[in-house]
Amino acid sequence: MSTAKDLKRDLKGDSKFALNTFTKLLQAAGPTYITIDGLDEIDDCTQQVFLHLILDELKNLPHAKLLISSRRVERIERILKPIAMMLPIGHKNSDCIEAYISHRGRNWLENSYFDCDARTEVRQLLSPLASKADGMFLYARIVLEDVEMLQDLDSIRDQLSALPEGLDEAYERILQRITKHPTAAQKQCKKILSWIACSPVQITRHEMEQALIIQADQRRVPAVRSKLNTLPLCGPLVEVEDEHLKFAHFTVKEYLLRNQKNKLLDEGEALLEISTTCLAYLCSDGLDPDLSDDDIERNVISGSYRLLNFAHHQWAECLRLCTRHFRDELPPQLVPLLGHLMLDLANPYYNQDSDTKLGLWSLDNFKSNLDEVKAISHSLDFRSIMASSYDWRLDEGNINTPIDLLIAQLIWP
Repeated sequence: MSTAKDLKRDLKGDSKFALNTFTKLLQAAGPTYITIDGLDEIDDCTQQVFLHLILDELKNLPHAKLLISSRRVERIERILKPIAMMLPIGHKNSDCIEAYISHRGRNWLENSYFDCDARTEVRQLLSPLASKADGMFLYARIVLEDVEMLQDLDSIRDQLSALPEGLDEAYERILQRITKHPTAAQKQCKKILSWIACSPVQITRHEMEQALIIQADQRRVPAVRSKLNTLPLCGPLVEVEDEHLKFAHFTVKEYLLRNQKNKLLDEGEALLEISTTCLAYLCSDGLDPDLSDDDIERNVISGSYRLLNFAHHQWAECLRLCTRHFRDELPPQLVPLLGHLMLDLANPYYNQDSDTKLGLWSLDNFKSNLDEVKAISHSLDFRSIMASSYDWRLDEGNINTPIDLLIAQLIWP
């Protein structure tokens, strides 16, 4: 058992060990085909390091063949072009996209309330969509899902008679429709998009249902009375998978945070809203240490603790991410909530005077909020130790990764 744990630890914490293990497996396996899908979806630095590592290993493994799927990205193309054959799919999958549009469009129209003439017209309007998709299934899917939400023929004509130029314009049209929602629905939609885009971990539908009704200036958390349906609010931008909310594609997040013209979302504002919601929830009456067992039971039955796991584990990380958007002073709405957390909900057995390295979490600039950022830093220290303590061994002196270095700093200040 200990050997298995050691192997798991080394595979997670030592990239050289993991690569060496992978190489030995390939040597033993004989002819092997390796497929890497979506290489462009990871961050730039990891892309290049990963590519160089695996390509160096494959030089000595002529029986291993590598297939990489990616958008055309200059830095990836620069590494691969001298040694790889480029296979641009372009319009080679246009027949498949056309079949997809035909099948989905037929199902939609057969279940719609349009008469025969209207259905014929819509089919004709859909005919250029496959060529406009330019090899992108995602484009065809987003446009179709958006059109399916329209209730009248005139709106469908407007949408399909001038198809969007690329994904960004398709996303922009959806956001323009969102801005025409009533104010309350717009606010809800913006909050959902903010949480999905900026939360440090995926959020569940049940957690989002409660997050939507928390008010920072109220101690009472209202009971959730309705089920969240993201489709009417966010259109095809958001989908639910295993009860977790996620964007239809990673390019939605890219667009919302970097490419969007009218800036519906601001990353700093979004993280501030998430942080405020977490703190307000942790300071709510439902988490009062003096609650009776009967009160706690009622809260459990009513679903009042559905956000507890997220808020408890992620509040400090949300605040750390939030502080990156502020120079040297915490936002004023966070300070009283943090004060309540520190004074009324602190663990009496925890030594608040223990050392913490603010610089490790980039919190050392907030001199005017020293007590508050120390509380954040202590929580981050604890989370980091707990995340790695199960596979950390003090008898090993090799420190190979940033997380190893971090734990070493925490254990030996």
